[in-house]
Amino acid sequence: MQEKPTIGGATAGGATAGGATAAPPTLWAKRLRWAGWAILCGGALTALLIYIFVPTPLAVPDLASDRAYTFEVERIGGKSAVYIAQFNRWFSGLWHGSALAGTLAVLSLVLALVCFWFADLLAYPLPPEADRPPDNAG
Repeated sequence: MQEKPTIGGATAGGATAGGATAAPPTLWAKRLRWAGWAILCGGALTALLIYIFVPTPLAVPDLASDRAYTFEVERIGGKSAVYIAQFNRWFSGLWHGSALAGTLAVLSLVLALVCFWFADLLAYPLPPEADRPPDNAG
C-alpha cells in the first residue's frame, strides 16, 4: 500500500521520498502553543476580573497638568523635561485602576503571539545535514 505524501514531501507514515524519516512537530512547539494559550486565557481572565472588581480611583487634582508646573519644569530642564514628565505621568497611569486591565490584556496578547510565533518556527524541523549544500567558505 502506497502512502499519500503530505506537506513537505513527508508521507503519513513518517518517511520522505528519500527514505529519511520526517520528525513530527517538536515537543517544544507543542509546549509553546500550550503556554501561549494559557497566557492568553489567563491574561484575559485576569484583565476582566481587574476591570470588574477594581474601583475607580478618586478624583485627585492633577498638579502636573497645571500651567505653572509645566512652566517650571520647562524652565529647569527644557522642552525635553516637559515631554519626559508627560510620558512618566502617562506610563505610571497604566498601572492603576481599569487602565491596569487594558495593560494586562495587551501584554498577555503580545506575549501569547510571541509564543505562537516561536512555536511555529519550531514546528518544522531543519533538513538533514546530507541535504545541505557544502560550505564554500574557504
